Amino acid sequence: MASTTGDIEKVRQLGDGRHRSKEYLNHGLVAAVAGGTPPRGFPELVRYLLEQGTEITCATPVLALKIQSADVFRVLLEFGWDINSLNGNAGPVLP
Repeated sequence: MASTTGDIEKVRQLGDGRHRSKEYLNHGLVAAVAGGTPPRGFPELVRYLLEQGTEITCATPVLALKIQSADVFRVLLEFGWDINSLNGNAGPVLP
């Protein structure tokens, strides 16, 4: 998938077609957050997907924390993620 490599142009092309379902966009967001080798995330791709209406799920900030991407966290905050939000039954994402 283009999101795992950070290929924003390919993601744009795919997004212009039939692949704009909520599930498709959410899967792309998770891949963009965890993408790269070693995993570092792709903040500009995360921003693009959020601009397209992708929802921030509880998995999104957990992945950003796992790869320790401050840049991805900044983008999530710009798009309204509440740093004090709970991660399911596990409590806040950030200790």
